Amino acid sequence: MRKFLSFFSYLLLTITLLTSCSKSDENPIPDEISGKYTNGFFLLNEGWFGHNPGDINFYHYDGDSISFDIFSKENEGATLGGPGNTLQNGILFQGKLYMVVKVGGPLVAADAQTMKETGRIAQLPGNNGQSFVGINETTGLLGTGDGLYALNLENLALGDKIADIEGTIGDMIATSQYTFIISSNGLLYVLNNNDFTVVKEISGPISGFVQTKNGIIWAAGGEILYGVHSNDLEVEEVKLPFNFTGSVGAWRAGSITYSPHEDAIYLTKLISWASGTEIYRYLKGNPASLDMPFIRVPDGQWIYGSIRYDEKSQNLIVPVVKSGFGNNYSYNQILFYNAFGAAIKKISYEGFYFPALPVLVN
Repeated sequence: MRKFLSFFSYLLLTITLLTSCSKSDENPIPDEISGKYTNGFFLLNEGWFGHNPGDINFYHYDGDSISFDIFSKENEGATLGGPGNTLQNGILFQGKLYMVVKVGGPLVAADAQTMKETGRIAQLPGNNGQSFVGINETTGLLGTGDGLYALNLENLALGDKIADIEGTIGDMIATSQYTFIISSNGLLYVLNNNDFTVVKEISGPISGFVQTKNGIIWAAGGEILYGVHSNDLEVEEVKLPFNFTGSVGAWRAGSITYSPHEDAIYLTKLISWASGTEIYRYLKGNPASLDMPFIRVPDGQWIYGSIRYDEKSQNLIVPVVKSGFGNNYSYNQILFYNAFGAAIKKISYEGFYFPALPVLVN
């Protein structure tokens, strides 16, 4: 009997370990950090269109574990839209995670440590929200299918439409002086943060951008990487060896990220709006650094969503799915690469999540 109980206990422990990172719609894995989401990063998921809305997973550095669907878990009865909406973008600002759900979905704010909802705008202009950026403690901007709108962050209320901004609005980055805005009309708008007037228009197309430690906004689109100097708004150009696409139309965050440790920009070469296998690295002043792919994901996998650099672990975070279609999208991995392009580890899990964007706590 004792041997049987020992074997049973061992078997139960083994099953628990093997399933610790598997999707379970009926019994989501409980969070072991008392609702605090501080030591890791968020992974925003689009959701399975037509079946279930998007939600958020959280990867914990401690234990290499994942907590699944944490928004719905922490907010009983609340969702990030419906099964016909898509969670596509999000950003941490002033201690809150702002999540933008496109195709008729809401803008939702939640406390970043507890994921408790703090505010919501259910109906967005143009019936389509694409992006958010914070300007100061009381003001933000919302990119929509009907242009750009101001936001009152004190009570999360929609403000006036910003003049002279045309097209559907995608990614945005704010510096202390300017806000840089991607539009579907092929322009990169630069706004003065004091009065939201347009001070410069840069012809694209632009599909994603990052801000570097030396104050340059690097914007990628087509076969050009544009370096916009945030002090005088002068622009330099670097030729890319591939066509950088992915944001405009799909309206997910551009798959481009930056490492301040290496002063390097990483860009995904997408095969289509939803798949890619290669990541390039650009080192400022060294066009030859773009001659060859820096990383190729393993055979049989596609990069899905956007890559991000994690300053805390100094690793590149790469969400992938099994290549192909149909049920292949239910096989997920998070790949971790170091600054030299070497694979560090991977976390596997199952479920139709469709990962859109890692959001780093640091």
